[in-house]
Amino acid sequence: MKERKQQGSWNVSRRSFLKGGAVLGASTALGGLLAGCSPAETSVASDSPNLSEGQYSFEIAPDPIPEDKIVETVEADVVIVGAGLAGTFAAVAAAEEGASVVVLQKSSQPVTHGIGFCVFDAGVQRANGNVYDLKVWTQYFTEESYGYGNQPYIESIIYNSGRAIDMLMKYAEQKGESFGTVMATPNSTMCVFDCPEVTNGYSRVPNMVNKLVSVAEELGAEYRYSTPAVQLETEEGRVVAVIAKSGSEYIRAKASKGVILATGDIGNDPEMVAKYAPFCQGLPNTYMPQDNTGDGHKMALWIGARMFKGPFSQAIHYDPSPLPEGDAPFSGSPYLAVNALGIRYQNEDLDYPVIANLNCQQPGNLRWQIIDKTFTEYWSDFGTRMARDHGFEFTTNEEALETCLENGAILKAESLDELAANMGFEGKAKDTLFATIKRYNELCDAGVDEDFGKNPEYLVKTAVKEPPFYSIKRSAAPLALLDGVYATEKMEAYDTEMSVIPGLYVTGNVAHGMFNVDYTLDPGGISCGRALSSGYIAGKAVVNALPDYKSYYQDVAGESTAVNPGVQMVMEY
Repeated sequence: MKERKQQGSWNVSRRSFLKGGAVLGASTALGGLLAGCSPAETSVASDSPNLSEGQYSFEIAPDPIPEDKIVETVEADVVIVGAGLAGTFAAVAAAEEGASVVVLQKSSQPVTHGIGFCVFDAGVQRANGNVYDLKVWTQYFTEESYGYGNQPYIESIIYNSGRAIDMLMKYAEQKGESFGTVMATPNSTMCVFDCPEVTNGYSRVPNMVNKLVSVAEELGAEYRYSTPAVQLETEEGRVVAVIAKSGSEYIRAKASKGVILATGDIGNDPEMVAKYAPFCQGLPNTYMPQDNTGDGHKMALWIGARMFKGPFSQAIHYDPSPLPEGDAPFSGSPYLAVNALGIRYQNEDLDYPVIANLNCQQPGNLRWQIIDKTFTEYWSDFGTRMARDHGFEFTTNEEALETCLENGAILKAESLDELAANMGFEGKAKDTLFATIKRYNELCDAGVDEDFGKNPEYLVKTAVKEPPFYSIKRSAAPLALLDGVYATEKMEAYDTEMSVIPGLYVTGNVAHGMFNVDYTLDPGGISCGRALSSGYIAGKAVVNALPDYKSYYQDVAGESTAVNPGVQMVMEY
């Protein structure tokens, strides 16, 4: 039986970061709702003769844009669709090789999400005493993918990730302190970016991308904002151009060397969620702006790319919160938790993804944590697993509690009746809640959780006996759906016959090849790590400048085993 590994602690202190010196994360604003439609509601349209049984409208390629609608043609060596994390690393990687680059961005500015990134053998990591056995890490992620992943693709992501950060650091060192820098966590694969504009954890990766965009522009890359790509053009099987919408007209961006798709995931396209991530239908999400509608996936599909049939890897989190009250700390802590019916339905001392996935199956996707006056006495006693502290928005537990009591993310009650009222529980739900609390306290007194098997050490520290009582409302939400088109180790897209589509590269969440149905949280930050690494790889490969990455690391880093899977990764400064 495979042993579960201890999840890394993302114990990030804003103050200590600034003193010492983006995911996985997302923006803190509330996005829209993921699709609540079933396949029957969205794909089988009896009044639509163009759709066959079980087919979705996005699977039908649109007609080509008429030539008289295309008012401008631009030419470049490389055209990149998307100005997020992957697209930006791709732009810099290609432009610094002397390639002409045009970046088409759907929104009016770069858009990305994240806190930190998992990379391997970057110079800043080696300088901090971290060295890695990259063969072991390749095997680890291949096993963690449960056979869904592509080992050459995984190997390339791991072996090139450090070089991508070396590229970033080269420009950071050239530009000085105002640009920012990368900080490597000791005894870990996790890195974070810090710069004067960083205000909280969630702003780290966006600020890093903004800085790199300026580098790409200085290297000659041209960014066209509010210009969403709509179609790929091919000649004799090779992708040669992108058609994009600009206002009410269209432009053609021709790419002599290749097109790189870096458009993000499918999370805000209802039909794509229904087909590829049905578990996530009807769940809220934290994307803002809501531009992640699978544009790159669709364009690749329409020219014959091979899409992973799903389910796509889901990263369902509590942090950032989709609720209007905003973030609250301790979402992974093992306090008594009940659903909207007042029923306790799980051992609360489970891994963070397990808690979130179980939450999604409860009525209304709601969960309440319930705590008594001993809250502050024991709140640091629940280990280093994910989200068992103040979180990314706050510096200390005390700050988190004070802020959340003020904004309503945590509600305080002087009695159980007031507790129930704060939670909106009346009638049967209130009676059930009281019965649940009584039963839970009996288990705490006995020191054995006969119902769900919680760690006995935590029972006495989570009993609900003495006022004041606190309640924290939770709703789990997908941060990303990390899957897509099959790709080679050079990020080249495959067609349905597993032959390379010449001139087409897929990066970040447009690509398949790394994850199981659940996003890997140990080590943390691999979503952002994959994005930036895949962008770097595609940017170099499209201009035939991707080095022999295996020999590079044998020469530079050797084969040390200092930081390997299973090591507890603590992220503190």
